[in-house]
Amino acid sequence: MNQGYVYDPLWLDITTDGINFYPLCSEMGGVNDDPEIPDVGGWNMISLDLTKYVDNTVQIRFRFKSDSYIVQPGSYIDDFNIYGRDKTTVGFNEITQINNSILLKNYPNPFNSFTKIEYNLPFNSIVKLEIFNIDGRKIETLIDKFQYQGQHSIILNTKSYESGIYLFIIKVGNYSSTNKCVLIR
Repeated sequence: MNQGYVYDPLWLDITTDGINFYPLCSEMGGVNDDPEIPDVGGWNMISLDLTKYVDNTVQIRFRFKSDSYIVQPGSYIDDFNIYGRDKTTVGFNEITQINNSILLKNYPNPFNSFTKIEYNLPFNSIVKLEIFNIDGRKIETLIDKFQYQGQHSIILNTKSYESGIYLFIIKVGNYSSTNKCVLIR
């Protein structure tokens, strides 16, 4: 064994072009066999500032290094969270974790004349809620304004709509969600 050597570490790389990757952090995880050096194994939490990439699309990858020498289990990944910033409003607003959090739904569905559309905003943002027919033609823009984080709802009056299938599309910052509903006369 190499004294002071870290076995089976991992680190993160980033790219803006999908070809050239650059390290975001030094080696972490793995097992250190030197009793004089603190072990880097165990659970570590890291936080990285990616603000210099705010106007880019990025890819992040995990890189594992192994020398095939069996010492201990090596590195594991658990609870990988990404937080970002939303530039759609004045200044930057923190975005909390986006885990299916917009949740666009309506009830009743199918419906006759009225339906209630509900959605959850994970952060403050400009919200655009539009209705399209099944052919993709926009029927109506229901909401196009700034709204605060939390639960929201709107009642849709479809007295002037024809029977058929409609799509609700909500855009919140750089995210969108779609739901299908059926109007029966």
